[in-house]
Amino acid sequence: MSKPPHDHFRTIAQVIAILCLAGILAMIAHKGYQDMQELSRNGSGEGLGVDLLRYIIRNLAG
Repeated sequence: MSKPPHDHFRTIAQVIAILCLAGILAMIAHKGYQDMQELSRNGSGEGLGVDLLRYIIRNLAG
């Protein structure tokens, strides 16, 4: 037996939601990678923890 049309819609909606979530996670990972690269390039040399905390406080809005 085939599924009712309502089940097909739910399956398609779930696939789209999973793809959107994967895209969001990829953007967050990419941004984090870029931020860490910039931090290592332009760090003050006092240590990663101090530089990371300073960077987070300066860029709270994103």
